[in-house]
Amino acid sequence: MTSIREFYKPMFRSWQAKHLGPQPTDEMLERAHAFGRPGKQSLALAMTMRPEGATAGQIVQACGAPQNNHRRHVVEKGWFKREPASASAEGHTVYKVTLSKKGEAKLATVTAKAAADADKAGEAPVKATKGKVKAKATKRAKAKPATTNAPVTPEADAVTPANEPVTTADAPQADATA
Repeated sequence: MTSIREFYKPMFRSWQAKHLGPQPTDEMLERAHAFGRPGKQSLALAMTMRPEGATAGQIVQACGAPQNNHRRHVVEKGWFKREPASASAEGHTVYKVTLSKKGEAKLATVTAKAAADADKAGEAPVKATKGKVKAKATKRAKAKPATTNAPVTPEADAVTPANEPVTTADAPQADATA
């Protein structure tokens, strides 16, 4: 099994701890994935799980844009609760969330389901988020060869240039006596 960090490798490659704070732990990332939306939304959620939380500016810098939908959704569902946090040194609002009792129950359900699916497939039990990290394959239509229904004749195979210049000897002569 690969680490969940492999999923975020491009984002962590340019991580600036001075501006963004410490990277979220594997446990934080796995919890965020367990509630759906792997990717930037889950990274933003994991950043708000850190002890110091995260500001909107840190999330934008780490993810490229505000990623609030997933965090708001899990708070509205009651899986996480927003914790009060003092403003940052610059005076920015700090967003901080913790897992609620309802969230712990959902996390246990998701983890148990993932373990059951792994046993069913004959694999060793893995983290609950492994299946959610994989990208979905898209179906592609096979290209059909271009065919025509016209019968093949020797005349059809002959190449005749369409824009061949016409000489005056080939051109029909107009009657000059008229």
